[in-house]
Amino acid sequence: MEEKTWSASVSFAKTPLDEIGAKVAELKAAGWVDSGRRGDPWVAVFDKRQPRDDADPEAELRRIMGDYWVSADEIRTLLASAS
Repeated sequence: MEEKTWSASVSFAKTPLDEIGAKVAELKAAGWVDSGRRGDPWVAVFDKRQPRDDADPEAELRRIMGDYWVSADEIRTLLASAS
């Protein structure tokens, strides 16, 4: 089965500072790797290799981040309001 590397921006803008480390640990436990790329101080890009057929990376990220999930549209709105 062919694998693909998925890249996803994960915003920690809604995550309390004392919980960021735990969320990063959950992401790593699910196979996501911090790429070192940053969109801004609150956004980190994570990569994961997995089969193309059964991949739904956004659903997995939403599950891990829970109430702290920030959609791409919300990230754009936050960035625009900070400018």
